[in-house]
Amino acid sequence: MALEYVDGPSLSQRLTEHGPYAWDDTKSMLDQMARGLAAAHKRDIVHRDIKSSNVLVGSDGIAKLADFGIARGLDLTRMTATSTILGTPAYLAPEGPADERSDLYSLGIVGFEMLAGAPPFDGKTYQQVVGGPHPPDTGPRSTSRGGTPRHRLAAGQGSGGTTPVCD
Repeated sequence: MALEYVDGPSLSQRLTEHGPYAWDDTKSMLDQMARGLAAAHKRDIVHRDIKSSNVLVGSDGIAKLADFGIARGLDLTRMTATSTILGTPAYLAPEGPADERSDLYSLGIVGFEMLAGAPPFDGKTYQQVVGGPHPPDTGPRSTSRGGTPRHRLAAGQGSGGTTPVCD
C-alpha cells in the first residue's frame, strides 16, 4: 500500500495549534475520513489505529488517513503473537481493534477530540482506558475554546450559543 504525499500537518498538530473545530468543519472532515475508511473496508482492510495524529490535513483542507502500519485483513487475528492488543488506548473500542466497527468507534473519538480539543478518555494503557477505575467527576479537566467543559460535551450538553472555531 502506498500513500500520496500530503502537504500539511496532522490533525493532531492542527488541534494543538488552533484548538477545537466548529461543528461544520468537524462534520466535513469526518465525512472525508469516513469515505477513506469505507474504501479501506471495501478492500477488507481494518486500519486499527485511527487517531488524530494519523490523519493528515493537506493545504487544500482535505483530510487523508495515514499510517496503515498495523492494518490487517478482516480474516486475520486481532492479536500479535504475544497476545498484545495493537492501537492507541484512548482511541480503541472497548472490545479492542476487532473489525471495521472498531475503526468507526475510533473515528467517533477523533470527532469528539475535534470538538472538545481532547479525547474523552485518558489513560496510558488499554486497561486504564476501558477498565478504570475512572476518577470521580470533580469538574472539567479542560474546556473547549467555546467554553464547554469536556464532561459536559460527553454528556451531550453544548456551550449555548458559543461555537468553538478553528482558524
